[in-house]
Amino acid sequence: MTLLGAAEEPSCYSRLVNDWVCLDYVSDRQQEIVDATVQHIGITVVSVLVGLAIAFPLALLARRLPRLESTILAVTTGIYTVPSLALFPLLSRSPGSRRPRS
Repeated sequence: MTLLGAAEEPSCYSRLVNDWVCLDYVSDRQQEIVDATVQHIGITVVSVLVGLAIAFPLALLARRLPRLESTILAVTTGIYTVPSLALFPLLSRSPGSRRPRS
C-alpha cells in the first residue's frame, strides 16, 4: 500500500488506455449523443420525404408520357451523379496512393 492510498486505474480518457468503446465517454456525453441521433434521424426522414415528393410525380409523368421517359431518366441520373463527383477528390489523397520517392 502506498502513502496516497490505493492507486486508481486510468480512465478511458487517458492515453494509457486504448479502449474501442469508452463507456465513460458515452455516459458523460449521453445527452449530446441522443440530441445528435435525433437530429440525424430528422434530417434523414426529411431528405427521404423530399426525394419521394420529387420522384413519385416524375415517375407518374414518365409513365403517362413515354416520350419524356428518357429525358427524365437522363436528368435524374445526372443529379444522382453529383454527390459521387463531389466525393471523388477524396480518393486521390487516400493513404498509400502516393508514389514512392526515387
